[in-house]
Amino acid sequence: GILHGTITNAYATGAVGGNSDVGGLVGYNHGGSITDAYATGDVAGIVVGGLVGYNDANGSIKNAYANGAVYGVTVTAGGLVGHNGSGGTVTNGYWDTATSGIGIGTDDNGQTVTGLTTAELTAALPSGFDASVWGNVDNRTTPYLLALTNNPQTVYIGDGSEGKFQLLFTTGQVQDINNDLSANYALANSLDAATDSSWIPLGTDGAGSVQNSSNGFAGIFDGLGHTISNLTINIDFSTVDAGLFGYSSGTIRNVGLIGGSVTGGVQVGGLAAVNEGTITDVYVTGAVSGGEEVGGLVGINGGTITDAYATGKVDGGKHVGGLVGDNLGTVKNAYATGGVSGTGDYAGGLVAYNAGTIQQSYATGEVKGTGMYIGGLLGFNEANGSVTDVYATGSVSGGSYVGGLGGGNYSLCSIT
Repeated sequence: GILHGTITNAYATGAVGGNSDVGGLVGYNHGGSITDAYATGDVAGIVVGGLVGYNDANGSIKNAYANGAVYGVTVTAGGLVGHNGSGGTVTNGYWDTATSGIGIGTDDNGQTVTGLTTAELTAALPSGFDASVWGNVDNRTTPYLLALTNNPQTVYIGDGSEGKFQLLFTTGQVQDINNDLSANYALANSLDAATDSSWIPLGTDGAGSVQNSSNGFAGIFDGLGHTISNLTINIDFSTVDAGLFGYSSGTIRNVGLIGGSVTGGVQVGGLAAVNEGTITDVYVTGAVSGGEEVGGLVGINGGTITDAYATGKVDGGKHVGGLVGDNLGTVKNAYATGGVSGTGDYAGGLVAYNAGTIQQSYATGEVKGTGMYIGGLLGFNEANGSVTDVYATGSVSGGSYVGGLGGGNYSLCSIT
């Protein structure tokens, strides 16, 4: 459309297509003022710009950027402004040269526009951008507007090679991940979930069914070093998949869960009930309890867990581990310090049942069980299970097959 007035503290994320004067935020800025604004959607047309198509008639643009792809059928196409007329001014304007796929656009009035790569846009706020107006999560994301937190904002992380992320500001927005389980998400800040009383584990419907064609969460969740505190999850004992994530085939990284508790039936974990993807640089400090396949971090791991720890108490029936209940994948550079208590078979300070790989990991918590295969590090190491560079220091008690390191080890597998 045509702007004659004022736009400030605004952004647009949708794709825009048209004929003449097409922009990600404004088509034709005719004497209007645009300040502290950005656009991330792809745009296509004639006289087309990532933020504004045509800027003229004393129109001004200040402290703004665009990073959407720009598709123009003439030379009047630019990463920020398609054409800046003799009456238009642009100050502290930027466009992303890596994502836009285009140059500066045509100009009749000496616009101050600078092309930066995605990595440069994330490394520091662009010159002229006020740090009380703009944020970038400690130089980790492209700029976003600090005052607009009611909805997620679209950003890139690092060099942008992983695509767009939805930047989340509230626990409600984290819960809404269930509305698009294949997208990428990041936390803008640490969150307190004390008032969230009916959490639906991400990737599931909360009643035992995995969503997204049985892939659950399939995107990237990056906490960017932030935490979620006091989240209490209580799933009916007769159902499966209790945790912040119920089922993940994607990537979860750089996040900590502090306090709170997770309670469920089968497949229960503080961070994820089931992991079939990648989990790295994470931790959980809250208590976890359930029926079987219960872990302080993950209930069942079929993927990869690296650089992770859990410190909370873990209670359950069978297959109860301080970090992971059942490991069918890889656990590396991980530890657990919380006490573990199981009323059935298979309990371990780190892992209850291992048919995968455990490397460079340890457990220090007390392990108590009443059944078979109770161990300070792991309850039972199954065929093809591999355990290397590990130790356990906690006291261990149980019914039968009880060991300071492992309760049982299949004859064809190794512990070194």
